[in-house]
Amino acid sequence: MIFSLIILLVLLFIEGLKHKSSISDDLPLKPYFFPCKTSHSRMFPVRHSFSYSYLLTGIPVGFKGSVGGLISIDEVNDNAWLSRRAWFTIHGDDYLARGHHPDGLRGKLRDYLQSQGIDHKQFSQAYLFTAAKFLGYASNPVSIWYLYTASNELKALVLEVNNTFDERHSYFLEPSSNSLARPSSSTTSSTRYTSKWPKDFYVSTFNDRSGCYSLSLIDPFAPVLTGTGYINTNITLSGPSNTKAMIVTLLQSTSGPLNPASMSLLEKLRFLLSWWWVGFATFPRTLQQAFILFFRKKMPWAFRPEPRRKTISRPADDTEKLIEQQFRAFLKARVEQCQEPLIVRYQSAGLIGEENAAALFISGSVMDRSQPEVEILVLTPVFYSNFALYASLGEAFMSESSQSQTLFLSDNSITSKLNLETSICPNSSKFPFRQGSPARYLLTLLVYLRKSPRSISVGDVSYSKTSQPLISKLSELDIYVLHHASLANFKKYAWKLIRLMMIDHVAFRSTTLWELEVLTVRTIVAWLILRGIFG
Repeated sequence: MIFSLIILLVLLFIEGLKHKSSISDDLPLKPYFFPCKTSHSRMFPVRHSFSYSYLLTGIPVGFKGSVGGLISIDEVNDNAWLSRRAWFTIHGDDYLARGHHPDGLRGKLRDYLQSQGIDHKQFSQAYLFTAAKFLGYASNPVSIWYLYTASNELKALVLEVNNTFDERHSYFLEPSSNSLARPSSSTTSSTRYTSKWPKDFYVSTFNDRSGCYSLSLIDPFAPVLTGTGYINTNITLSGPSNTKAMIVTLLQSTSGPLNPASMSLLEKLRFLLSWWWVGFATFPRTLQQAFILFFRKKMPWAFRPEPRRKTISRPADDTEKLIEQQFRAFLKARVEQCQEPLIVRYQSAGLIGEENAAALFISGSVMDRSQPEVEILVLTPVFYSNFALYASLGEAFMSESSQSQTLFLSDNSITSKLNLETSICPNSSKFPFRQGSPARYLLTLLVYLRKSPRSISVGDVSYSKTSQPLISKLSELDIYVLHHASLANFKKYAWKLIRLMMIDHVAFRSTTLWELEVLTVRTIVAWLILRGIFG
């Protein structure tokens, strides 16, 4: 039986490599594999270098289909392993803004350029260099989008950077003056692209967000998309003074590009045997070098800050999604009840697709829709889990925007306009639940576990911890949910918050540590029960 299964898998494997390519010969640029070597040299404050092999996949943006049974581009995702049409996959859902776009990579790129105020029509075509997924897995630190004009000259780049915290940041780069050497008809020399820009994204645990990057690369397809496809890229991170290079990263081709559409079956087999493991090894290699830097070379640790405005945060977890739903409804209700003319544009964080679209809330007293909007921009889903721990929502807004920096407010006076401390808090005898009901116990436990936030001072406004009756620790959001949600939704909300507060109390806000603690307790209880039964 096992032998038959192995034979079947081998036959499916070989048959998959025989798939014909769906790419047209009219495309000026084709999908390629680019065998590369990357080297990483840290110059300051400690010296450390390493290098390893790296496989880049290049694809023309806009093409959808499969190539040689090896690369699948923007095809319908199918998680069934045996039904995969290609070994390496690149899909628009994994790039730029989170979520699905019906136009795939092309649509994602177009929307990104529009969000940056850039006319996408000036670029006739784009080519993406990235680490493709192999059997559904990829470790993809940087993807580079090459944007070309109608005359087939490189005009701009988009560097899409991912960190290990599932955050993402994109830099749009244009050449500085005279940095693009226009190729003449009498030369075949490559076009070099250089640029410099400030760092705005946390990538390494050994570097904060200060400093700037400088880039120098060769257009692999110069001149006018007729080049040999060799990659030569240099990215340097300099310190805040911009005078001392801290890290130099080189990415260079080790051989010419490989065209999967023209590879023989034997060449495909040899290629897979040589490169299948590279993507799986990227993250372990990173951990190995981090271990060396931290334990052997005593490199100081740079703790991760919360992302800035133009960074795409990590996805929200289930608890954060639930709190976001209630926060959105609460904010909408408060704006609509506001006695002053007020227009609020609210942008969530950590949601995907249409759920993450900006919402516009307008008070009933607004007569002129052209009045300035107040922007409430959540920078990370951590805001929602932090927000739920506050009893005072006025303090929550001020502390999260000025200290924790999980929230951006375009106008700090919004907290007074929303009357965040005016709801009447019911006493225990007026809870809308009968004595002894589970919901009543949940509410009591929620009140008991909530910590009073530490004293803070922001500008001329001071919020301090005061001694109040226990029931006063219901927040405005709790009271809103208590009055407006169904009993089932309130129970769900209360359970999520109680779990969140328990994690805050006993697991240092770490979900992983909490799960380990729960597993330990369950193991001990099971052992005690078995010991009691069997002696």
